[in-house]
Amino acid sequence: MSIGTQDAVDVSYLSDTIVALTFFEAAGELRRAVTVVKKKHGPHVRTIHEITIEDQRISVGAEALSMFPNIMVTGRGTD
Repeated sequence: MSIGTQDAVDVSYLSDTIVALTFFEAAGELRRAVTVVKKKHGPHVRTIHEITIEDQRISVGAEALSMFPNIMVTGRGTD
């Protein structure tokens, strides 16, 4: 290991649930998406959904963002 670098450390065992949040661009707007990466007890939905934050409220879109491939990897939608 050289100075200034660090090996990756897996700490996912420290948490029962891991939620991933990201920004993506679609139709010239910056939008937000969320997905559950890991849930310790029981199955979970593996789809990605848009979230909106408005006046002390967070809403999760009912439809999965299937029209945006690789959204969690690239952060870009396809129009």
